[in-house]
Amino acid sequence: MKILDSQGRLFGKVSVLDVGAVLIILMVLLGIFIVPGTNKTSVAQVGNIITKPMEVDAIALGLKGRNPEKLLREGEKTQLIIRNQPYGKVDLKSVEFMTRKVAVPQPDGSVKALPDPREIGRA
Repeated sequence: MKILDSQGRLFGKVSVLDVGAVLIILMVLLGIFIVPGTNKTSVAQVGNIITKPMEVDAIALGLKGRNPEKLLREGEKTQLIIRNQPYGKVDLKSVEFMTRKVAVPQPDGSVKALPDPREIGRA
């Protein structure tokens, strides 16, 4: 009995391509679940992530409303949404409202940042 026949089967029963596909699938599963990566955790253990507190400065452009000071207050929680994807609640440590500025060229060639005249009537 030949090891490989004319149709590429091992011992006339199993195709060589089938054996190769099964070996590749087994190696992938072995690599994912058994062999750890550089961080000593496998992909199957992604759920136990340690979170650390961090501080971020953010600027909200185009915040519209009659009283934006009532929307964001120091010490409250607010929803953080980035690119229309919710990212959870965050604590506001401090809130600072800035007036919109416009670059105005001066006669001597310098530039000054002055309050936007479109925003003066709204304050």
